[in-house]
Parts: sequence; C-alpha cells; structure tokens
Amino acid sequence: MENKLRTVAFPCLSTGVFGYPNDAAAEVVLRTLREWLEVNKEKVDRLVICVFQEKDEEIYKEKLPFYFPIDDAKELAAQP
Repeated sequence: MENKLRTVAFPCLSTGVFGYPNDAAAEVVLRTLREWLEVNKEKVDRLVICVFQEKDEEIYKEKLPFYFPIDDAKELAAQP
C-alpha cells in the first residue's frame, strides 16, 4: 500500500532450498491473503500466486476453494 501497488505476485517463498514445507507455505499465503482482502479488497486489482513446481500447483488447487469459496468470492467482490 505504501508504494501504491495495485498488482502483487506471491511466489512459494522459502519452499525450495530453505526447506519450508510447501503445504504449510500455501496455508500461510492463502490465510493471509483472505484476511487482508476482507479489509482491503478495494486497494488492489490483482493478486497472483506464482508456482514453479507441479506439486505446488496441486496444493493450491486443493486449498484455494477452502479459503476462497465461489459464493464467498462473489460476495467479497460485491461489497463496497
């Protein structure tokens, strides 16, 4: 917000050589994004989750619906 960015991309931080568990990293990212968006959705145009490994893609596909259910996403987008 300080730099007035409207689009931000999130890679799978520390999951490679640093050894942070991919599953746990996805949980942190998704929970943090959900909590932040509930208060700040009008301050951003796009949030992108970048993955480089197929296993990370599968983890996010599995977890996204729990943090961003279709009905909740529609409701979140409609709020002023």
